[in-house]
Amino acid sequence: MFYSASQRRGVVFLLFIIVLLCCYYLFKNNWDKSIEPLNVIDYNHKSFEKDGLEKDTVNLPNSFNPNNWSKEDWINLGFSKK
Repeated sequence: MFYSASQRRGVVFLLFIIVLLCCYYLFKNNWDKSIEPLNVIDYNHKSFEKDGLEKDTVNLPNSFNPNNWSKEDWINLGFSKK
């Protein structure tokens, strides 16, 4: 059994509408999810030192442009000598 051109266009259009609705519901459900707040730890706070928790001390270079950092600065951050 063969379909006419207008029937084929109708079927393709109907499939297109179904795909758009599926995409809409997929994005709508994922879009409304709330973002969890970040937990920021203040290592300089006095209560942090009272609890006996130790912090990893990383001495950052004074300049914040990593293009100008030396090899020793990168090693201090934890990278290997390579």
